[in-house]
Amino acid sequence: MKHLLLVALATLPLHLHAQDTTPHTALAVGHGKFLGSAYSPSQSTDFIRYWNKVTPENAGKWGEVEKMRDRMDWRGLDEAYRFAKDNGLPFQMHVMVWGNQQPEWIETLPVAEQREEIEEWFAAVAQRYPQLDFVEVVNEPLNDPPTKDDEGGGHYIDALGGSGKTGWDWIITSYRLARTHFPNAKLLINDYNITNKPDATRRYREIIDLLRRDDLLDGIGVQAHAFATKPGVPMSVHQANLDLLAASGLPIYVTELDIDGATDEEQLKDYQRIFPLFWEHPAVRGITLWGFRPGLWREKEDATLVRADGSERPAMAWLRRYLRGEAKAPPVHGHTVVGRIERFDHALDALVPADAVVERLAEGFTWSEGPAWIDDGKYLLFTDVPGNTMYRWSQDEGLGLFERPSGYTGLADPAMREAGANGLLPVRDGGLLLADSGNRSVVRMDLASRKRVTLASRYQGKRLNSPNDLAQRGDGNVYFTDPPYGLTGLDASPRKELAFNGVYRIDRDGTVHLIDDRLSFPNGIALSPDESTLYVSNSDAGNPVWMAYALDAKGNASDRHVFADASDLAGPQAPGVPDGLCVTADGHLFASAPGGMLVFAPDGRRLGRIATGQAVSNCALGDDGRTLYLTSVNALLRVRLSRTPEQPRP
Repeated sequence: MKHLLLVALATLPLHLHAQDTTPHTALAVGHGKFLGSAYSPSQSTDFIRYWNKVTPENAGKWGEVEKMRDRMDWRGLDEAYRFAKDNGLPFQMHVMVWGNQQPEWIETLPVAEQREEIEEWFAAVAQRYPQLDFVEVVNEPLNDPPTKDDEGGGHYIDALGGSGKTGWDWIITSYRLARTHFPNAKLLINDYNITNKPDATRRYREIIDLLRRDDLLDGIGVQAHAFATKPGVPMSVHQANLDLLAASGLPIYVTELDIDGATDEEQLKDYQRIFPLFWEHPAVRGITLWGFRPGLWREKEDATLVRADGSERPAMAWLRRYLRGEAKAPPVHGHTVVGRIERFDHALDALVPADAVVERLAEGFTWSEGPAWIDDGKYLLFTDVPGNTMYRWSQDEGLGLFERPSGYTGLADPAMREAGANGLLPVRDGGLLLADSGNRSVVRMDLASRKRVTLASRYQGKRLNSPNDLAQRGDGNVYFTDPPYGLTGLDASPRKELAFNGVYRIDRDGTVHLIDDRLSFPNGIALSPDESTLYVSNSDAGNPVWMAYALDAKGNASDRHVFADASDLAGPQAPGVPDGLCVTADGHLFASAPGGMLVFAPDGRRLGRIATGQAVSNCALGDDGRTLYLTSVNALLRVRLSRTPEQPRP
């Protein structure tokens, strides 16, 4: 039971002064969203001049309030709360449950006592601060849960239910407590390294969806500290991950933003690069800087916007002009150059200019695949197969979410290795063919409505393995490969019904024909310009070859032979195997290979290699044949070409 001191302090609501009616001069007034800052004694000077939302920096952390058990020190939190209410500003309670800056004494208590203390902490905050606008219930569930028994680590996760059946029971319990104690506040979740990492965004979204299911969450917090917004991750990645979070239907709040600046010029450039993307996203309802004056937590990294003498740094002056509409946000371009282009034959110069470079357009994916240029909209679609996501990229808009899930829509299945769609192929009627690895089928999607029709899912009554890539002739026949990559255990998977990995043709009437059952891992597939030759890659390090088949008028295959062999290139210094490929209108082949992407003449001669430093999974020609797009493990890449007309779509 709490001592009388705690009861006296916790059960009495904090007395508030009459609300200040002085007009605010804050930067974001009139924008329909707030721009706030962390509040502390070091950040209080001129606060109201710039900001219109308050979050206590450290004063609201449990370890600050109750360093000694049953002895509450509310002074810092009182000051921040009173300041917000006196000035009519929204106030965010930071934070109820965390794995850092927690009371050390709670770490060694029995679980039952820990639970009692947690509930008393919630009740005390709710009683003392009855007009909270936002409550950050759980902070950093992915990166810093209350599991540690070291200094301030909490070590009370079991008192909240541990992982439980959902894997996140402790989080659900925290929000049920919060909904009971703070019925009128918006309940938020918060974490860092989210928007810069697609995999973290997907995991975060899983938690969000669990909470939404029981109406326990009102908003999504994402931190945007300087270490997460460095130029190495294009802002288009942040854009795509914000889109994925926004698809939950909940508003997004950027809770802790700071931008370092060893020089004024560097900080200004980064503010111009970073801030507009978050501010202008339609789902973002507010941004909170994590301090702006000397004394903020990244003072050593020069993240201040106002100097000690009160003068403003250029980034602050730009921020004011930007929010007034007097300064525009620069476009999100300026891509990093990676890898190199190796020239084996002078004939390559006619295809890939001498000054061509490999540009990284976006990164942060698990395994990017299946690029497809959509000429009608001048954009590229591609997939992250393990991530079960399809992305869209364009020069003007950068990266965005197109479809999630891209393939399998059921519950997580440990027998499934890759749940998403893999290869993509646009067709003339406004459709898109998908090699749907997760659903083990070949599918046609209407790009306008996103409706899907299955073209094939079985051969002779047995389920396909996991279709990987596709090609289509002008007569409508579809060719596809079917390795076992979507199945856990590959060929050893108990879910595998076919005794081989095949190359197939689907006729227009839906009949499925087997073309080849002798390749170990058939993968990329493409047609020659006159559609008389079918190319298929074998993604086997022990037999890294490309096969060619002669096709007759009906699409039947014969004259099976090796078109090219990369055995001499394979090795630890040349990551990758034969994978995806594409063919130019004059018959040159770009083909994923050991060390990157090989360029072949129509007769099979090697002309060069686009060396990316990591495996390349697939490629597509776009921009009227002027650009080669490559998917490479975690990245989307681009190489500008001499104009090489694409093959017309079937």
